[in-house]
Amino acid sequence: QMETKTEPSPVGSKRPLSVEEAALGSPPAKRSRAEFSLADVERVAWSCTVWHRVWLGRRRVRRQFSSAEADPKTSTDPLELEGRVSEAISQQEGESRPVDPLFGFTVCASIREGGSGEHDPQVRLNFIPGPEQGAVFQDFFHFLQGFLPQMVEQYLITQPSGLNLPQKTNLP
Repeated sequence: QMETKTEPSPVGSKRPLSVEEAALGSPPAKRSRAEFSLADVERVAWSCTVWHRVWLGRRRVRRQFSSAEADPKTSTDPLELEGRVSEAISQQEGESRPVDPLFGFTVCASIREGGSGEHDPQVRLNFIPGPEQGAVFQDFFHFLQGFLPQMVEQYLITQPSGLNLPQKTNLP
């Protein structure tokens, strides 16, 4: 189970108007959500804390869930299934939440335009372990190297067709 923290902006706060905007008498029109561009956000970082070894024993727990839901008519969302697997593993460890976390790390995400004439943006994730997190972070990171690209690809495949996603994703 991972927790992420982001710094919220003060609730209800507004940015001050520039001299030009104040002279106009009203702020510029707001952009609709459809106008939001990935280029608007170049980089973001999350501080994460791991409390349970949810990367161990996932196959066994996933099989238990799959055999319990053997009805082929109902397909479970892959992300929902993985969330249930993580929850089950963390509950098997006994405590609802250990006193101390296993480790912490920071994830920095940056967006850049696709190379070689591609118009699709690419997201780069940089994982930075906390101090003295060597072995347990290495195990976790090794798990993520296989798990994360697979989950992202499954997520993109299940999105509505109006998103104009590429047919095949190339994840490093």
